[in-house]
This record gives sequence, C-alpha cells and structure tokens, in this order.
Amino acid sequence: MKTKLIHLLSIVLLAGAASLSAQIAIPSDGSDGALNVSANTVIDLSQAVTGTWDANNSANVGKGIFDPAKRAIVFKYSSVTINPTRTVTFINHPSRAPVVWLVQGNVTIAGTVNLNGSAPPNNNLLAEPGPGGFRGGPNGSLGRGAGLGLGGAPPLSTFNDSPGSYASVYGNPSITPLIGGSGGGATPYGGGSGGGGAILIAAANSVQVTGAITSTGNGTGSGGAVRIVANSISGTGTIDTRNDGRIRLESNTVAGSLVTLPQTIAVPPATPPVIWPGNTAPTVKVVAVDAVSAPAVPTAPLDLAADIGISTTGATTVTLQTTNFPTTGLVEVRSAPKFGAAATWSTATFQSGDINTATWTATVTFPTGFTTLQARATLP
Repeated sequence: MKTKLIHLLSIVLLAGAASLSAQIAIPSDGSDGALNVSANTVIDLSQAVTGTWDANNSANVGKGIFDPAKRAIVFKYSSVTINPTRTVTFINHPSRAPVVWLVQGNVTIAGTVNLNGSAPPNNNLLAEPGPGGFRGGPNGSLGRGAGLGLGGAPPLSTFNDSPGSYASVYGNPSITPLIGGSGGGATPYGGGSGGGGAILIAAANSVQVTGAITSTGNGTGSGGAVRIVANSISGTGTIDTRNDGRIRLESNTVAGSLVTLPQTIAVPPATPPVIWPGNTAPTVKVVAVDAVSAPAVPTAPLDLAADIGISTTGATTVTLQTTNFPTTGLVEVRSAPKFGAAATWSTATFQSGDINTATWTATVTFPTGFTTLQARATLP
C-alpha cells in the first residue's frame, strides 16, 4: 500500500532585504516635536487645531491637527518614545476621529498606548470609545439602547452579554480608511462598553514595541484597529485589538517575537506608503433629514443637543450622497434610537446623479427622542 505524504507549507512574501537604517517616505515635518513620555500622559484630542493635516503645526506643538476632510487627528512628530511602565491614553475629540502619528524618525513603545473603549457609566450616558471607535448602548430609566457603529450590538432583555462587531461586519483588512470598533448593546444590568479606537503609526525608520498597544472593547465593545507602517517593526511586546478588531503591519522586516492578537501577517509597504484613501475612493454620507441639512462635522451628542432637530412624526425622508460609487450599488441607513429599540436598516433609493456624485433617499420612522444615523454603501 502506498502512503501519501502531505506537506504543510507556510508562505510569507517579503520585500527585498533592507538595512535597518533605511527610511521610507513618511509625510511628516516633525512640527509637533518629539513625544517623550516619562510619566503617564493623557493626550486631549479636543485641543487639536482644525485645518489640513499636512500644515505646519509649530504654532500648536503637540496638539495635532483635526482634518475634517480626512476625519483624523494628525500628529507630525520628529520621534516617539514611551518609557517602560508609562501609559498614553486619550480624551476624544468631539468628532471621535481616529489618531494618526506621522513620525520622521523612530518609534519606541516600551510602555503602553491605550485606545481601549470605556466601561459603561452608571447613568443614561453612553460609554465612550477609543478615538475612532463607537459608543456603547445606554441603560437608563427610559430603557436600553443598541451600541453605535455599523456592528453595534442590539439591546438585550436578558442578562447575557451583547458584544459589538467590527472585522466580521465592516471595514477592510488594509484599515484604509481608519475605523475603530463598535459599541456593545445594553442589558438589564448595565450599558454596553465602548468600542476600541483606531490608530495609524507611520514611521520613516523603525517601530519597536516591547510594551503594548491595546485597542480592546473593554467588555462588550468590539476591538478597534492598529495599523503600523515602518521600515522595520521589532520587539517582544503585544498589539491587542480583541475581540473582532483588526491589525495591519506594513514593513520590510518584522520580528517574529512580536505578539499580535488577533494574529496577522506583515506585508511590505507601498512606495510611497499609503496614508489616506485615494481621491477616487467611494464615500457615502447623510446630507439631510426632513430637508434639514446635516452639519459638515456631525458629533451626535445625544444628550441635551443633536446635530439635527426635527418635529415631523411618522415616515421621514433621509437624503444621502455618494461619490465615486456606482448607482447600481446598495445604499443603506442604520437608525439606532438611544433607548428602547434595536437598530434598523433602511434601503435608500437612487434619485439622481452618476458614479461621480449621486443623491439617494431613504424613508425612516423616528421615535420621539434621540436617534443616531449611519450610512453604508456596498456593491452586490
């Protein structure tokens, strides 16, 4: 009898050899200075100056730039050093935009960069996500709510966990655009946790992680996203985006001793590296509700204020706009009441335009109170 031998072959395609001193082209002028963390540090993203990401920021060193068009808080550092046992955390910008570090030199993370979503508060408020993530559903006297984000979990009438989702529901493995995790749904014993945040660390030289980069959901929120672009990535530390988060490593050399949760395979960076979605990338957004225009930068405060206030009862028209998206595609709106009901999806109908720019409308029935809208466009 012949015996068949089956060989398992693991293949990783790597770029050509490159010295550790080589650089890749990262668009950073270093105008936010050197980030040297020798004590636990909270970076307040709300202090970021609104402008274009590539503007010189020497007049506001260390505060970063909020670019509404890119929807990101961008720091252009000369170098980054986070010392052992020290932790960097963040206070969200009102937009809850993700974080981008563009670094001229090296990044050394011997401590911790923490973008975890927060645990639910003991009131009607929603748990905050890490920057770039989405809030958890609240549990209050008016009822329970679904987590925010396209993978936000529904509210539960039972005491089981209701976890949010990310990688299994939306986004893409390249983490371009940069998006974080969705919030968990509320249960009778408490609200849902916020989703993990999203960060891009792009360094011209090396990124060494002997500490940790964490972007977890801190309970029922889903994990977020960590993307690192560098000539070399090394260390014995951990990058953690559990559960259902994403990690992407783009480098010419990557140490096998680095722990990634979930596991990932490194790829070589593009030349030059891709920082932002291209100019022809498809987009979709809500532009009006009941003929009331949406703000350019919505913040969904959901407490004593709203981006749009309407008094219409019953069916209401939501107007959306797509760019660089075929008119044969599927455009949907997710509406999530703050309290008392699960989120629902409504399909939009194409009205006018073409693949370059098109207008769509969806019919949504809003309950009294706060509701969050989020748009999605997909190809069949």
